[in-house]
Amino acid sequence: TISGFNQTNAIQKCEFELTVSDGDLNGRSDTVEVIIVPDFTGSDLIQVNPPFEPNKPTIVAFGGGDCVMGVSMVFSEPEEWYAKANFLTIASYGPPYYQYGDALITYLSSVAPNYTQLIQTIGFSTGNLPAIDVAVRLNETYADARFAVNRVSLLDAACRTFSDDIATLLAGSVDGERCWIDNYYSTMGRFYPGTLNIRFPIPPAEHSTPFVWYQQSNNPGRGARSRPVYNGGVTAGYYLSVAGPNKNLQLASNAENYYFEWNSQTDILRFYNESLYPGRIPEAVKLVGPADGTLVDVNGMVLSCETSDNAVGYQLLFGPTAQDLNYLASYTPGPPEEVITEFPFETNYWTIRVHDEYGSTTYADPIRIKSSNVTAQVIENINTGRKYNSIQRAIDNAGAGEEIVVGPGIYQYFEDIDFKGKALTLRSTDPNDPLVVAATVINGTGHGPVITFSGGEDANSVLAGFTITGGNAGIYCKAASPAVTFCNIVGNIGAGIELHNGSNPTITHCDVTANTGAGLAMLEVKGGRNINYNKPAITNSVITENYQHGITGGMPTITNCTIVANYQGGISDSKPTITNSIIFYNGVSSNLVQIERNVTATITYTDVQGGWPGQGNIDADPFFADSDNSDYHLKSQAGRWDMTSQSWIADDVTSPCIDAGDPDTPIGFESLPNGGIINMGVYGGTSLASKSLGNGE
Repeated sequence: TISGFNQTNAIQKCEFELTVSDGDLNGRSDTVEVIIVPDFTGSDLIQVNPPFEPNKPTIVAFGGGDCVMGVSMVFSEPEEWYAKANFLTIASYGPPYYQYGDALITYLSSVAPNYTQLIQTIGFSTGNLPAIDVAVRLNETYADARFAVNRVSLLDAACRTFSDDIATLLAGSVDGERCWIDNYYSTMGRFYPGTLNIRFPIPPAEHSTPFVWYQQSNNPGRGARSRPVYNGGVTAGYYLSVAGPNKNLQLASNAENYYFEWNSQTDILRFYNESLYPGRIPEAVKLVGPADGTLVDVNGMVLSCETSDNAVGYQLLFGPTAQDLNYLASYTPGPPEEVITEFPFETNYWTIRVHDEYGSTTYADPIRIKSSNVTAQVIENINTGRKYNSIQRAIDNAGAGEEIVVGPGIYQYFEDIDFKGKALTLRSTDPNDPLVVAATVINGTGHGPVITFSGGEDANSVLAGFTITGGNAGIYCKAASPAVTFCNIVGNIGAGIELHNGSNPTITHCDVTANTGAGLAMLEVKGGRNINYNKPAITNSVITENYQHGITGGMPTITNCTIVANYQGGISDSKPTITNSIIFYNGVSSNLVQIERNVTATITYTDVQGGWPGQGNIDADPFFADSDNSDYHLKSQAGRWDMTSQSWIADDVTSPCIDAGDPDTPIGFESLPNGGIINMGVYGGTSLASKSLGNGE
């Protein structure tokens, strides 16, 4: 028993450290944080369908009021809601509304300390004030994944504007899980960007119409006025609630593609304007495969699902628990058909996660299977020897200066990673081996960046030797300057690397390829006359085939890089310093513009298509080995490293970029024979630089 704490009106945090000792040797210390919530006397929540069941989601509902005080929310036909979720409300409420967040986390931590289910808040009229304040309190102040609010339903939100609260919730996440919001409005509410908006036209809708419709949306057969639950993806209400069939929906961050309205004649939803807002919600997933607890033999089994309407991608996921589905086994445009014979664990949970064309996702509740054919993928803190099933969990438990090594495997790691300001190294087993890098894949969830540095990280935070894909950005830095090396950043829905607020990372030996946004996008912060520029140092890297520019914004220092075949152009709206590089074949959509006119650049000893003023610059075909297949080694009669044969071969021409770099730059590890001057491009100064028969032979 721990005593001596006085409850106040503020949140108090205490950290306890435990060390085990035999008198001579001490074990490694462990710590636990205890949170003392503020006094919320008189704000107790009431469960209307006791007892609390930890295996069910939770709904916390607030009824209407007078814009200050309010009452409980009660549904007229609650049976199905009550059967599928714990339903909490309060007899009466008043400001400060965040206190009900304190009451909720206290209640849940007492009845379900290891809670893993979804949580939804609902408000009608005045009740939207506590509904959204509770969500902000839990997600932003406490940020405990066990008790985070997954969605907020606003029913004709009144009494204040909710724009700032909505922006706060949508911008944040708790352990990678975002909260999303559905907004039903008639006389008092309004359209809110970023939410799923459902308009109830007035007349005939009244203030109470969204609430009445929402509570009855679980019943698709109410006489002549039937409401189809799914309705081809034009759906909301019960179907998307944590009690409904599509409870695991995660709405796309760009929710503006979805906008529905109530049809008063049929009592169902329809498009508000299908040509402007064509999005349809993906259908809930129905798994097809073995029964729960089945033992899968060496012959394997197909793990699949029925076709989900409006889904364009299907991901087969595994995990050691139903909450840790961190392994991506397959990614197909339709339901999986492959026979799975190898599994990452003896006991596996599996599901199918689908997404639509706009990025909304949903998945079925996982099913447990067993297998004796196990191919383990090891995540290990090599300082402590402790092994993990999640990269993020390994980071969360790591101390300063520690090193986490992630093994390659037959499956990709499926999670979003946040360094959380920690000075540690996260690496593959061999960052210098391209095959290991290609086989050690972190595939993001698509609801945020794959890797986040936003806690003031510096060069002591190191990311090395991964393929990073599947995020809204590959790597995101905000006021952080980590070291990123030997990484392939490819196929992200957004920028490959995104920098904000004066981030100055060191990026070396990276391939930034085929991202939907720019290869490297830098967003400046302006305050009065001052601009807080991002100033990355980029060395020996390839930035290629990105659908926007290769580089936008910032004041990057670019050395021995190859910036080629980016769709909109090479460099835009930037103040770079560039040397020993190649900038060619960019701007397919912009008349082959390599460096736009809005760029103030200092460029030397660089091959720029179309030319650029500066000492040592040239405008000549670089003679890449095979640019169509992303091989940017320079052809050489004296010898070029061939990626296919993994050997040195001779070409019939020699690139003008060989021995054309800055004479004052050391040649580094360039192999003999060489001309004694560093090559231009990504391989200049490395052991894979093309050879020459110059004076340095």
